[in-house]
Amino acid sequence: MIIVTKKIDGKPIKLKEKIEAIDKENKSTTYNFFDGDISKNYKVFKVFVQVFEKSDGGASVKFTIEYEKINENVEAPYGFLEFFEKSAKDIDSHLLKA
Repeated sequence: MIIVTKKIDGKPIKLKEKIEAIDKENKSTTYNFFDGDISKNYKVFKVFVQVFEKSDGGASVKFTIEYEKINENVEAPYGFLEFFEKSAKDIDSHLLKA
């Protein structure tokens, strides 16, 4: 478990992050985000990341977010979607340079 700060919607948030599961066969990892700022809006917040290899030697990544809001007034985590999109683009850019 680690404590991390992520910039979501232009502002830093603090939370704890734990890897819950690694499935080497399916090339997937499950993360649990909890405590800190994320607990103000969500009871459950998990991220599933899975890599799919392509026949041309490339790969694609699928991010799935599972969350439970603490009440109906909490907005869906759109800021996290933008964060994951930016992260995927940064990873892609880094890998293309390698």
